[in-house]
Amino acid sequence: MHLRVWLLVLVFSTVITAQIPRFLPRVDRGTIDTALLPEVSGAAFSSANPGIIWVHNDSGGGNFLYGISSRTAEVVAVYRIGGVSILDWEDTSCGPGPESGISYIYIGDFGDNERKRHVKHIIRVKEPVIQQGSSSGPVLLHDTHTISFMYPDGYHDAETLLLDPLSGDMYIVTKSPGTSLIYRLPADTPVNAVYAAQRCCSLDLPQATGGSVSADGARILIKNYFSLFYWDRDPDRSFASAFDAPPQLLPYIPEPQGEAVCWNREGNGFFTLSEQKGPLPVHLFYYPPKQYE
Repeated sequence: MHLRVWLLVLVFSTVITAQIPRFLPRVDRGTIDTALLPEVSGAAFSSANPGIIWVHNDSGGGNFLYGISSRTAEVVAVYRIGGVSILDWEDTSCGPGPESGISYIYIGDFGDNERKRHVKHIIRVKEPVIQQGSSSGPVLLHDTHTISFMYPDGYHDAETLLLDPLSGDMYIVTKSPGTSLIYRLPADTPVNAVYAAQRCCSLDLPQATGGSVSADGARILIKNYFSLFYWDRDPDRSFASAFDAPPQLLPYIPEPQGEAVCWNREGNGFFTLSEQKGPLPVHLFYYPPKQYE
């Protein structure tokens, strides 16, 4: 680990607030079918299907979305998202969208390791309700929208998508060796044009690989390969204002190439997943809640 990362971890770990989430030791919920999911890069807890986590592969994995059991890590449903292509899918979120009362899945197609993609995309599709027997083959999802955007200040790689469930706004966190930049796309971003994302803040946090916002919008997670960072969010203030405060470090045991994280449905426990690294199995880990102090 670079010296800069260790220093950041040391600084963040010394900050104490009144409401720090507490967790029991992580629980191994099972191994992922790496024949289907060799490069899990995004995870989101389902709003419409209790006990289900939506996951997808990185680049090269096809336009498939997988529903896995949060209890066993078993794949219970496979969907193919129609009308879209895949360049580099990196993260996913569940939350509100254009139609009131409907849950949507958002997939960030904005990975750019070589920093040469001018236009990036976020794919939005209505969240399906899993039917018994869905795992027998991919089910086609129609009625998708592609939100296209560019950065106003150059080219960036990104692997983190945060959806504010209170406003529906989308936030992209860039991945870099040093400072991470955060850009906002409003909930009403048009789907028939390329929108200029709005830079709203920055974080002294390197190599962001994934993130998650609790369903009530009050808790924010961003992770990198070594650590997991947490912010409280005041629902009466803007989403970006949460990052005015330094983050808390939550317990996290690094995985071979851990990129995905998501809150559970209640927003008091979280799951992590890794991409496959060599012959090692990929485990779904859960950090259950303990108490607040």
